Amino acid sequence: MSTKNVSQAIKRTLCQSKRIFQAVRIEKFLRKSFSLSEEERLLEAYQCYLFTTAGPIRGRLFITSERMAFHSNKSLKLRTYNGEVAKFPYKVSIPLGKIKKTTPSENLNKPEEKHLQIVTEDGFEFWFMGFNNFKRSFESLFLTISEKQ
Repeated sequence: MSTKNVSQAIKRTLCQSKRIFQAVRIEKFLRKSFSLSEEERLLEAYQCYLFTTAGPIRGRLFITSERMAFHSNKSLKLRTYNGEVAKFPYKVSIPLGKIKKTTPSENLNKPEEKHLQIVTEDGFEFWFMGFNNFKRSFESLFLTISEKQ
């Protein structure tokens, strides 16, 4: 084997090891943040924004075997009744069986801006946007939800 081939093989191995390490780290974070059961498995994780009345919040959308969960990247600050500042992450957890529909949409003025609407059985709406690969994210989420319904 030539030096170039050995070098390329080492690079591939390191990249694969890095991906595995990141996946394990993400799953540990998810288990700690959302108290997953032992049977629940992480299927996908995406960087995106959750649109709220206060504006978009950057974070990570997790799709597990049982739920869809969002966790903000940064903690939000809130003043308590006695004037102290409390910091907490913005978290949303929706059981897959409670999701009524998922609808993709795009901004008519800016077609590159695509949104994902999630509507729960009790009528709550969640809007996600800013996915790196919107099509793949939507298809994965739609397939996972369809299997649970």
